[in-house]
Order: sequence, then C-alpha cells, then structure tokens
Amino acid sequence: MNRKKAGKTIKNIIIFTLIAGLLFVAALLVYGVNSKDKDVDYTSYNPGPRGVKAAYMLAGRMGYDTVRYERPARFLPDNGAMIVIKPDNSLFISGIEQKYLQQWVENGNALILVDEGDALMDTWMSRLAGAAGRPETGVFDAGKGKFVYFGNPEDFINEGLKSYTAGIELMEVLEKLGHKNVLFNEYYHNLGSGTSFLDIIGASGRLILIQIIIALGVLLFIKSRRIGAPTEVLQIIKRRENENLYALSNLYMKSKANTLVLQSYFEKLKLELSKFLGFSSLPDEPDLVKAASGVRFLNEMNIPELVKACNRYIESESRDSRQLFNLVAKIEKIRKGIR
Repeated sequence: MNRKKAGKTIKNIIIFTLIAGLLFVAALLVYGVNSKDKDVDYTSYNPGPRGVKAAYMLAGRMGYDTVRYERPARFLPDNGAMIVIKPDNSLFISGIEQKYLQQWVENGNALILVDEGDALMDTWMSRLAGAAGRPETGVFDAGKGKFVYFGNPEDFINEGLKSYTAGIELMEVLEKLGHKNVLFNEYYHNLGSGTSFLDIIGASGRLILIQIIIALGVLLFIKSRRIGAPTEVLQIIKRRENENLYALSNLYMKSKANTLVLQSYFEKLKLELSKFLGFSSLPDEPDLVKAASGVRFLNEMNIPELVKACNRYIESESRDSRQLFNLVAKIEKIRKGIR
C-alpha cells in the first residue's frame, strides 16, 4: 500500500513539474527578457553628454508622437519617420535590414540617418546621397518616401544641441516630411529585441504554438486529476469549433497569457479579412474597417467595434478571461463566415 501511495505521489510530482515547466516556457515566450544596459552613446535613453535624449524630448515637445523603436526593420510601422543616429554598422548595413529598410522608405515613409558616412557603404542610400566621396547632406526622394542624411552625429548629441543649430535643422526636416509619428531607432545600438522565434513563425505559427501548449497543458491537467474532468469556465453550447475556446479559457486563466492569444487571433483575422476584401497586402486598420463595412454580412457583425475592443484589450494587457473568450468567439464567427 505504501508503495502504491509513494508511486502516486511521485506521479503527481512529475506531472506538477511538467505543468510548471510548460507554463514557465510559455511565460518566457510571451514576455521575453531584456536586461541590456540602455545608457550608451547615441541613444535616446542617455541623458549624458554623449546621448541624444535632448533630441528625443525636443521632438516630443514640438508635438510629434515619439517612440523608441527596438526591433528589426521588417516590423516597422507605416506612416512614420525614423531617426537613426550613429548606428552599429554590423546591424545597420546587413543585407536583410537594408532590404526591409528600402522597402519601408519606398512605400512612403522617411528615414533620417545621422552618420559620418560609413553606414552608407555600398547601400541603396549611397546612390541617393552621392556614390563617390563624402555623401551630401540633404533630403532625397526614394520611391514614395524620403531619405534624409546629416553628416555629423556629434552635432545631434546632448552636448552638441547646445548650439541649437542642429536641433532647428532636425525640426525643420521633420516638418517638411510631414509625418506625425517619429521613431528613434535603438535596435541599431544593440538595444531591444532581434528577430525572435515568435517573429519568425508569424501569426499562424504563434496560433499553432499556442494551441499545442494549450493541448499539452490540458492533457497534463486532466491526467493529474484523480476523478472527473476539468471544470468549464463558461457554459456554452458544445460544438466542435468551440473545443479550442474551452481549452484556451481554462488554461490561460492560469497562465495569464491572454494578450498574446488575442493578438494572434486578431492578426490572423486581419490577414484573412484583407485577402477576402481583395487587398494585395495588409492595409491599415482604418482602411480595412472601411472596406469591411461595405460588405453586408460583415457590417452586421460590427467590425469597427470589434477592432476597437481587441485593441483596447491588447493595449491594456487585460487578464479578463471572460472578455478574452467573448472576443475570440466573435473573431472565429467572422473567420468562419469569410472562408
């Protein structure tokens, strides 16, 4: 009898350890860890003489929506101007970064580079700013967008802005470019996050990964129960398409990864909607909502309100499992209707 009890105890310990490890891995995937020191030269975090926090604050006080951007060029948002001051060339002039940077600029955005010229070596930017000798300072057309080059980064650091000239020039350029959103790039100073596993697998891959984690977690949880099945969080009609929603609601109420779940479903919905509505690429949310409102059955599903609710939930990092369940159910209903 003692052996039997000891065996059950060991089994319970193993199952508990597996579940705890699973949730720990999920938490790492959701939240990530970034412990890099941000107090380095040429960053907008640095208030010292060699930082550029003064330029960052100046742009904000002039009415621009300033953001510190810490991801690769592949994930740059549209309708913005990005300022890159004295970048690390090993990151900046890599082939993949230049490819996505060029695409981003030529699609109607603006890149402001402040550097002595080394960062322009053999790039698409060197052809705009002068292929031979020292690049020319100025504003250059690049497809639908603009490329701006300033040749002396020392003028734009906190110490250099005391002369006011560089600050005035920068504000004049931002006004000329006409973008409300201004990004100060920190990724090229080795800050922030690179291309993570979640970025590589994309929205569909994240959705599959989440469902695998859910399935494993629910299986382990059921196996750990002596009798019966896990209690359902919500009482709804049991249909096959709701099985994933049951598991999602039960497990993520414990793991607190609600935001990532909704974000994955929401991104998948936007991709499928844009394809259904005939867009060649993913449009901005206002354009997508406007197009969806012109389709009768989509209009009846109140797409604008759903989009607002999803964005509010994601931005607030809510942990309300009931609200998550309701939003995902609405998303699944729309996805089913456009297939």
